[in-house]
Order: sequence, then structure tokens, then C-alpha cells
Amino acid sequence: MLDDMLEAGSYAPMLLKDRRAIVTGGASGIGAATVRAYVREGARVVSLDVNDAEGKRVVADAGAAASYVHCDIADRRQVFEVFERAVAGLGGLDVMANVAGVERRTPAENIPDEEWDLVFGVNVKGTLKGAAASSTSDRELESAARSDPLTTRPRKAP
Repeated sequence: MLDDMLEAGSYAPMLLKDRRAIVTGGASGIGAATVRAYVREGARVVSLDVNDAEGKRVVADAGAAASYVHCDIADRRQVFEVFERAVAGLGGLDVMANVAGVERRTPAENIPDEEWDLVFGVNVKGTLKGAAASSTSDRELESAARSDPLTTRPRKAP
């Protein structure tokens, strides 16, 4: 339905107009769809991932309001450094989408430690690191009286 509306030119709400967003896991799947949707809705987006070729392709497809930065969400130091640069480049942060995740289809009884460490490092610790890095950015922004409906992060009132 949305594709039909886009083709017909009848869809233009711009729900995220002038919002500044970071999306983790932006090179594929839900993350890539989030990057495209946020840009379509008017946001400026920094997409983070480790899959550089796909990450760059997604932001090129999304348009000029998107940029790509390599970031291993499981690496705490890298996450904080990248977030600091991204937030500075955006001029602030309104929306944080923690979408990065990995999936392995190895049966639980056969999963090697290295594979479990990767899954846990990205899916659990990576989510925590992204939230921590974005909340650090929050302290540098004005406090907000209300929440953005797309995330639990506070944002400045329009």
C-alpha cells in the first residue's frame, strides 16, 4: 500500500522532518528499511554497520540525507567514538534506533563459544552500548518534557 502511495505521489507526511537519527545495523534487513524510512520521512540519518559495501549502498539509495559510518556495535570504545562524531556531525540527536543484530541457526547444543560470544556481544551488549552512547549525548542536549513516539529517547519539543 505504501509503495502504491509513493508511486502515485500521494504520500508526504514527513513525520521526522528535521530530526537527527542514528540507526545501528543499517546495512541490511530491518536496519536498512529503517534508514530508508527515516530519510523518506525527513530525517537526517547516520547509519552504522560493519558491512561497509551494503551500508554504503543503502545510504546511496536512501539519498543525500543519509551517511554511513563503519561501527562494530560490540566494541564499546568504537561505539562511543562513532556516536560522538555522528552526533557532532548531525548537530544533536533526536532519534536512536538500536537495530543491529546477528542471527545464527546453529542448534543450541552445538553452538561454539565464539558464535555465542558474537550473538551476545551484538544483540545484547551492543544494544546496551548504543543506548549508553546515545544517553551520553542526551546529557549534552536540552532536557525534554515529552517523548518521541518512535523511541523512548527524550527529544526537544518542536
